[in-house]
Amino acid sequence: MVRGLLVYHFLATNAGAGFQPNIRVFSNNFSATPSFYTTLINSVVPVHPGIEAQATFTGPFVTGLQFTGLGTFPPGGAPYSGAAAKAEIVAPNSFFDNLAVNGVYYVIDKVLLPQ
Repeated sequence: MVRGLLVYHFLATNAGAGFQPNIRVFSNNFSATPSFYTTLINSVVPVHPGIEAQATFTGPFVTGLQFTGLGTFPPGGAPYSGAAAKAEIVAPNSFFDNLAVNGVYYVIDKVLLPQ
């Protein structure tokens, strides 16, 4: 179960050899228009829309960042018909981008659960 949760939280691309978590996306790279980004879950469920992200800008600066996750196949429902889970960035000192050796991570206030 933990593996399923983690793969839903890593942005990824399909580089021809399967999906890889090889994206470094800084907060100012996200669009102000809600846009979908693929995650590692797409390696298991290729038709999944991924994670929706939307940045809020005040001038050239990101002042808010929200991620929305959609469930995969809720029992008895149509694909992706489950309630969307929204997670906001928790940003101490107004700093969103946490740098790591192999990427950027964000601290969010909820865990997005693929159903």
